[in-house]
Amino acid sequence: MEIRFGDTLLILDAGTGIRALGAELTEVGDPVRATVLLTHFHWDHVQGLPFFHPMHLASSLLHIVGPADRDEYVEQRLARQMEPIFFPVPFHGVRAECRFTAWREGPLDVDGVAVRVFPVRHPSRTVGYRIETPSASICYVPDNELAGGRYEVPSDWRRRFEAFLAGADVLIHDTMYTADEYERHEGWGHSTTQQALDLAAAAGVKRLVGFHHAPERSDDDLDRLRRTLGPPTGSPDDPTPSDFSFSYAAEGDELHFG
Repeated sequence: MEIRFGDTLLILDAGTGIRALGAELTEVGDPVRATVLLTHFHWDHVQGLPFFHPMHLASSLLHIVGPADRDEYVEQRLARQMEPIFFPVPFHGVRAECRFTAWREGPLDVDGVAVRVFPVRHPSRTVGYRIETPSASICYVPDNELAGGRYEVPSDWRRRFEAFLAGADVLIHDTMYTADEYERHEGWGHSTTQQALDLAAAAGVKRLVGFHHAPERSDDDLDRLRRTLGPPTGSPDDPTPSDFSFSYAAEGDELHFG
């Protein structure tokens, strides 16, 4: 997923889809300047990076941000998947100029774009991002278990999370499971669509985009699931249906602001 604002390019995570983006960027012919915001280091969020063509061009400048205690730890974790037994080109052999930033706490300034970060409920250290531009606020939380599971978060985590999301123009959130599926996968670090709808209502966002689909889910499955959903209520204390738009993410979707 990518966010473009003027000359600024933000890439959210680096799964296998980043390969096609890399081909598109290099076909234009201009040097690639981009910031890659990683939510965590599970394979489905980093495995495309070795195949991202700008990584192998000396003209590229890539700033890679991820949750870690030290900047060098971000580089070390990414380098592991490019060890010789796994990949023919070692990480230190890429030609792009790469800078690494470990998020620990506080906001980030990425080429003039304000980026806020919030720890979420998922196995291993994982974060969500809020990106603020003059024209839109976008929250990206692809892996997050809203109910159940055991995670080291404060008792007021939910309240603080809703405040982090409050009023966003777009919330892109984990909707991996149906309610029945969640009963079998509690603690795996993912949410249901209905849970995400209720979160979006409570946070007062303007648009929710369901994300991180179960791998076996087809487009027809998502269409059927969309028709079965109940209205979001926000909280048990406020059962009034909320007014915001909802859709499931699809490959090639574009949203434009301002």
